[in-house]
Amino acid sequence: MKKHMTIILQRKKTSAFVDEGLKAWTSQREKAHAFPNFLGALMFCYDRRLKGMQIVSAFSDKSDFTFPILLKDWA
Repeated sequence: MKKHMTIILQRKKTSAFVDEGLKAWTSQREKAHAFPNFLGALMFCYDRRLKGMQIVSAFSDKSDFTFPILLKDWA
């Protein structure tokens, strides 16, 4: 069985996800914005200077991998 993977962004402190409209936060994983790839999710955080974020690689079988985004202080 083929697994489907979705890339979403989560704020570590609150566990909220970036919502579908990319302008708010949601606690509902199903309403999180699905990024096309890791780089798109990373650039979203970089462009908005978001700290304390993690990329969540969510698979259809409910297994997840999380990748913290560790950035130096913004200049």
